Amino acid sequence: MGQYTQALKTVRSIADTTIKILNRFKQFGLQLYIDDFGTGYSTLSRLHDFPVDVLKIDRSFVHHEKWVLIEAICRLAETLAKDVIIEGVETVEQFTALKNMSCHKGQGYYFSRPVDAVRATEIFAESLIDKKLHQLCLINKQLISSKS
Repeated sequence: MGQYTQALKTVRSIADTTIKILNRFKQFGLQLYIDDFGTGYSTLSRLHDFPVDVLKIDRSFVHHEKWVLIEAICRLAETLAKDVIIEGVETVEQFTALKNMSCHKGQGYYFSRPVDAVRATEIFAESLIDKKLHQLCLINKQLISSKS
């Protein structure tokens, strides 16, 4: 029994140290994600133990169409003020199902195949340009309306 108690104290000490390190990362403005949530060692108790910002739901939930579990995780995350990203979205049907259950962020081939750093930078730049053009069009539309 003594070895078990000592092992438990060691695990708690490691967890406490990990929490302190993660909190330090947060002080630097980093966001913390739990990847492949719902599989392996990502237990519910970790949501309160560790200062995570985002749960990335494992693609296997989408692949096996476990919509009820996905929706439950999304609602739990919302209650805990955490973001959710659903991995493995590959079809319009999957995207629609997730959108209908108010899961707003996804990742997968439906959105884009993997790209290298150069292409990712180009996509990001194009997105910024599109936003700026949209803002300029709105401003222009307001100016024209005010002159009429």
